[in-house]
Amino acid sequence: MRPARPMFVRRLRWGPALVALALLTAGCLRFDVATTVAADGSGQLTVTTLFDAEVLEAFEEAFGAPADSSDFDASMPPDAVLSDVEVDGFEGRRAVIAFATLDELNAVAADVLVAGPDTESAVALFDDFAVTRQGTEFVFAATYPELEVEQEGEIELDDPGDLGEVEVRLTLPGVVYTHDADEVVDGELIWRFSLEGPRTLQARGQTELVAGFPDVAGNVHADAIAWVAEQEITTGFPDGTFRPGEVVSRGQMATFLTRALQLEPGSESFPDAVGSVHEDGIAAVAAAGITAGFPDGTFRPGDDVTRGQMATFLFRALALEPGSESFPDAVGS
Repeated sequence: MRPARPMFVRRLRWGPALVALALLTAGCLRFDVATTVAADGSGQLTVTTLFDAEVLEAFEEAFGAPADSSDFDASMPPDAVLSDVEVDGFEGRRAVIAFATLDELNAVAADVLVAGPDTESAVALFDDFAVTRQGTEFVFAATYPELEVEQEGEIELDDPGDLGEVEVRLTLPGVVYTHDADEVVDGELIWRFSLEGPRTLQARGQTELVAGFPDVAGNVHADAIAWVAEQEITTGFPDGTFRPGEVVSRGQMATFLTRALQLEPGSESFPDAVGSVHEDGIAAVAAAGITAGFPDGTFRPGDDVTRGQMATFLFRALALEPGSESFPDAVGS
């Protein structure tokens, strides 16, 4: 559709006739980008540009010819499968582009979707748009800029930013364990945002799971994490991750010790532990004499457990014999 031609310079220039016929109708534009990636890095990229059907009718009546899609077609790779489409009262053009590797995907995205000084695409929308692989992890990152709208002629829009929307859909292999998508439907991540932007998009998926965790593969502690999971000392977080780079809280430490040592339940807890998800574990380690809490009578379950506290917990829990030497920075601790 020729009205989309100027998108590659990250601004829209509208002549007065098109402004009068089209942009007085809010939300007349749509751009849809969908990417499906398989574990071997192959897949397909689908790019769709759409205009409100009533706007296209008005355009044809005003200019005596239908809107021209040649710019869109010419910006696509030669092997793209092109077709006319109708979606929810919008009409436009779609390109389906197959790729065998992520390098091919990113090369196509750079030509078609990423705006730059040499870009001639009819639909370039993003500052960057790429899927990369780091071992068994797939990483998606894209940046959509703030759009500048320039009006040519004497007609001015009341709300030039309300032009329409962009929808980006992404399917990554394996388990997606972090993202900022607006919605996830049957494993497909969906971002929806207005054309004026700006917006960042990111997601990470893992094809190799360690003890069911998607964020552990390749970590130096992977074997130890797998072991504590197999022993049911940890179950990870509700979202299925383990988060090996995060610190351990005092409440979590109490739960780990309770499970590892199969401690008997305690009858009393600390006042600031009541209602905590780790209340039972805290009561158990207190009853076992592993912790006495702080001098003010609190346990502080949300505080980070220090390395010194961890040493004391384990010393008491395992009934270890005193050592004769320590570290120079532990003297007086």
